[in-house]
Amino acid sequence: MAATLIFPQSLSNFSRRLFVRIGTENYFHMLHADRLQDPKYAGLLQELADCLSREGFEIKSAAALEGYQRPTVIKNTGFGDQENKYPDVVGFDPKAHRYAIGVVRATEKELDTEDALTQYNLYLDLENEENSEPHYLYIVVPSSLVQSLTALITHYIHREYWHRVYIVSSKKYHV
Repeated sequence: MAATLIFPQSLSNFSRRLFVRIGTENYFHMLHADRLQDPKYAGLLQELADCLSREGFEIKSAAALEGYQRPTVIKNTGFGDQENKYPDVVGFDPKAHRYAIGVVRATEKELDTEDALTQYNLYLDLENEENSEPHYLYIVVPSSLVQSLTALITHYIHREYWHRVYIVSSKKYHV
């Protein structure tokens, strides 16, 4: 199974039945196993967490970083493929009382899948329940993909969200 095909919509009937039997937490771990073992994904994930920390966010959860729990599912409230999503990193800024949702995009193919576009819109629609502050979206990509991701964001994401999207250019990975 390809690492980018990680949600129920992209699975065979057998895998869908397995999903129902083993539950979402085990399913998350099983489907992310290939991705979590990929050194490029792990490196980009670490860069993203480091960036959020430098920006003043406390890392609350991360998909594969030691010492952090896995992010919890974010319920899809009507976007794109209608599937619930798991971010790669979640951070909280205690001064601004805002959350940051972080996602890793390791290849150009991952930038504009239906799953990715759903994630971008779903995460940008989230607000802090305590103060209604909208969430930020941080997307880390290899440096060669910054221009492609920028074009995609300006084409597919509503203009009023642009100021909350941060593209993190990898210092370690070019392609």
